Amino acid sequence: MGLRAIKPVGSRRNNADEGAYRTHCALFGHMTAAIPDDVSFAQAAALPLAIATAACGLFQRDFLGLASPGADAIPKSEIVIVWGASTSVGSNAVLLARAAGYRVIATAGPVNFSMVENLGAESVFDYADPASPSRMTEALRGSKVAGAVAIGQGSSKACIDILAKSEGNRFVAQGTTPASFENIPAGSGHWSRLLPVMAQMAGGSAKLKLRAARKGVKSKFIWGTALIDNEVGPAIFQDFLPVALKDGYCARLPGPMIAGTGLDAVPAALELRRAGVRASKVVVEL
Repeated sequence: MGLRAIKPVGSRRNNADEGAYRTHCALFGHMTAAIPDDVSFAQAAALPLAIATAACGLFQRDFLGLASPGADAIPKSEIVIVWGASTSVGSNAVLLARAAGYRVIATAGPVNFSMVENLGAESVFDYADPASPSRMTEALRGSKVAGAVAIGQGSSKACIDILAKSEGNRFVAQGTTPASFENIPAGSGHWSRLLPVMAQMAGGSAKLKLRAARKGVKSKFIWGTALIDNEVGPAIFQDFLPVALKDGYCARLPGPMIAGTGLDAVPAALELRRAGVRASKVVVEL
């Protein structure tokens, strides 16, 4: 069906025929979902990696291990915490958790509270408010948690502290590393900045692991393409998405922020990404 399909990016593969910047590419049969005629290519391009990463954290057996999403999902009393729910991965985590029948409480910036509530979160807290972890802990009192998906700097620490005081599945699926390469300028003369960031990443990860162990919480970093090799991939891309897209459910989340057309638009797209993007995905059209 040509480009009218969705495929997640697999960083463990290096097959040119599977590249994204081309008019036709090879697809995994178990990792594709047809898109309806009213969904543009730009809208479809914004979805795969976000929904795949969210699905890995929520449904893989070695992460939260939730029941699969679907129209026949049984409502459940357990609550999923999504820290960073206005991000591309976070918004899909809310949608998928709700589609699987779970309750959700989340964080976002105040400007995105309504959006996250419309996705199905029953309570939304300000991620930048130092009091939010304690308020979320209080909101969870008397309920069982199904685990947490942590996105954004400082999110894993906050989720570990919340789960440590909660009943249920004390597992944090980490969507963000403790340090980022994003602020390192491209080009020559900047490689010396890589080592400090790598050291921060390694040290930060070790501290989080130790903090989690001390508090009786498990944590693990999400590899967003791992579902290619397990049952979660076909459960999402074959069983769930075709119906969800047809019915207009989660077909446009995150929405595309079109940076331009052609390879010449890629630098501008990268600058948009560096400036910070919420509730959307930067897309360069062919």
